[in-house]
Amino acid sequence: MRPVNAPAPTIYLLVGYPGTGKYTVAPLSPPGWSFVFTNWIGENESGARDYLERLRAIAGARASEFVIVRLVCETAELTTRVATPQRRERMKWTDAAAVLR
Repeated sequence: MRPVNAPAPTIYLLVGYPGTGKYTVAPLSPPGWSFVFTNWIGENESGARDYLERLRAIAGARASEFVIVRLVCETAELTTRVATPQRRERMKWTDAAAVLR
């Protein structure tokens, strides 16, 4: 049981095109937050709705809040951020030309 004034545990689903800053947000957040990270979930991506419903169910089972956060970034900034060596070291997507497609 949590104390009366304690915030509810929360699952944050960070949604955004690769390079928008999903990985960057976590260290800036309070230690008590829970996160679920995802890469881009496009409108036509199969299974996206099922994925979201599963996360909602997990949050409900944990008595947690479920918050979807959409991160956006200008195209010019994305082309710069996507191609950084730090992303390559973390085995992340680094195709800057694909941002323009």
